[in-house]
Amino acid sequence: MKLFPINVHKLGILLLLTRIRTASVVEFIRIILKPFDETQNVFFSRQTKILYNLTHNGQVCKLREVLDDAFPTREKPFLIEDVLGQSGEWKYARDEDRIYEQLFVPDEPNYILIYDEERMTKFADFIVKIPSGLQSVDNMNTIRSLVNTYKLTSKKALYEYY
Repeated sequence: MKLFPINVHKLGILLLLTRIRTASVVEFIRIILKPFDETQNVFFSRQTKILYNLTHNGQVCKLREVLDDAFPTREKPFLIEDVLGQSGEWKYARDEDRIYEQLFVPDEPNYILIYDEERMTKFADFIVKIPSGLQSVDNMNTIRSLVNTYKLTSKKALYEYY
């Protein structure tokens, strides 16, 4: 069922008798009908929000669309990736000869690799990759609340900046 807004002021004036359509009576009718117009505006704005919530769910494309709608001014898009097993991403390497020294970024294939600790300790079902331009506490809280609103209850998310 499609709902259409009604111009309440125009309807009120058209329902008046032509003999009493003076400027003062028309203004009085507009003042009386103003709460009805405001109620109609609130109804249609809430209906728009409810329809948006109903059409968006935990699917990756819909979740990405919700995040894109919430942050329209950004340089890079949001990425949502699956976690393949709980192996994590190789991040650092150490040289066997220098066991207790600093970790190095791997640039040679003979390094022993160490897992990304955050991915190993937190068991997640998917990863939300956030553009680095949105790196702030407020943006992170907004992103977490949006993802928690639309994702499936049984799924857990991990958040990373890229």
